Amino acid sequence: MNKEIKVKVREDHIFDGEPENSSCCAIALACEDVLTRLDMWDNVDQRFEMSVDADAYIVIKDKSSGEFIYEMLMEEEDRNFCSDFIHRFDNQHEYYDNQEEKDRDLKPFQFTARLVKEDDE
Repeated sequence: MNKEIKVKVREDHIFDGEPENSSCCAIALACEDVLTRLDMWDNVDQRFEMSVDADAYIVIKDKSSGEFIYEMLMEEEDRNFCSDFIHRFDNQHEYYDNQEEKDRDLKPFQFTARLVKEDDE
């Protein structure tokens, strides 16, 4: 599989996302929504685990075997933006004095990624 997808990080993803949690951050929640719409995220708690690292590398692996199943590849500009967002999101307590500042800076955005099955690269 090699499929281009648009990922929209919405306000609810930012609000519900957990800083410093690679599987429940705002970007991971947005990616899960896209995969759910594509009917690829069935039984998420049983089968798959997503991880978004600080450099915005997104991988999906099988929970039972630990094997990588998919990777989301991005253009460098999108990856850099996502990485910067992750840094600000994870370190909110250092960057923002109040909720208004946080809301003004951590805004919804979208990026394009290519969903690639690991053995198809």
